[in-house]
Amino acid sequence: MPEYKLHYFSLRARGEPIRFILKLAGVKYTEITYDLGSEEWAKAKKDNTKYPFNQLPVLEVDGTPIAQSMAIMRYLGKEHGYAPSSNLEQAQADAIVDQCQDLIDQFIWLYFTEQDPERKEKQRKNWFENKLPAAMKNFEAILKRNGTEYFVGDKITYADIGFFSLFNVYLALGKPTVPKEFDGYPLISALYERITKEPRIAAHIKTRPDAKI
Repeated sequence: MPEYKLHYFSLRARGEPIRFILKLAGVKYTEITYDLGSEEWAKAKKDNTKYPFNQLPVLEVDGTPIAQSMAIMRYLGKEHGYAPSSNLEQAQADAIVDQCQDLIDQFIWLYFTEQDPERKEKQRKNWFENKLPAAMKNFEAILKRNGTEYFVGDKITYADIGFFSLFNVYLALGKPTVPKEFDGYPLISALYERITKEPRIAAHIKTRPDAKI
């Protein structure tokens, strides 16, 4: 088994789907955390032999760094049995996690980047009333078409974990309960609840440190 070291901030955010898949796989890893905006991180990130793009998360695998959260997710999924078996199904799984990243980017813009209060409130209203429901409808339709209770294939993959992490971190704010925004979408509600009941996921949610996001 390789030696894993996860480098990230003392947040959930983009590090959490990586933690979820590591926990689900039952593999040991060490975590190196930085405070966001700290002098320690400002100094450390200059070392691009350790942090290839001067940003986090980074997963060290026996000393070799892998950057970008979704690249790390895909790697771990393939290594530990949480990736689809065919190239076509892997492309379908990639589409799910990439769509999740689009939603995360939109959320971060709304809550942390946009500074004008009036524009922020208007865009936030549009996101919750239009963009988010459209995405939920699409996720629901994909689950219905696949017909197996999972997004791709007939078992849990990194696509399901990426989806779960997005909504657990940014909508449920870390709580194991199904977000209220899932009302009217029975298939994604059932998937979310099923993942919360995975024993290793449930244990991680119960014991992980508090974080704003």
